Amino acid sequence: MIHFYQTKDNAVREVDQPEPGCWISVVDPTAQEVQNLIEEYGLDSGFVRSSLDEEESSRIEREDDQTLIIVDTAVSEIQTEETILFFTVPLGIIITDDYVFTISLRDNRVLHDLAEGVIRGV
Repeated sequence: MIHFYQTKDNAVREVDQPEPGCWISVVDPTAQEVQNLIEEYGLDSGFVRSSLDEEESSRIEREDDQTLIIVDTAVSEIQTEETILFFTVPLGIIITDDYVFTISLRDNRVLHDLAEGVIRGV
């Protein structure tokens, strides 16, 4: 799923189409969405695939005009009424001249809070 966000009047707002300077949030993308990211936006295919690799470790890498930052983010999953499983998944942040992409296999609280404007100064 791909969503586009822009900061307007000091608040993060979802927009219908990407505009230069916007944040593009990608969560659990389909194979077609991955291909579109690579073809439409010119993202490095290795950066996109690394962002979606559950075994990827945190790091920073630069290639041409793109920067990849991978951080582990906490995710929780309810197993039973009494059991909650906590684990981490990589969150890829790809910075290009026109956009900032976040790419993750799972939705997480950090992305949700950013999109809802809970985290100020973004």
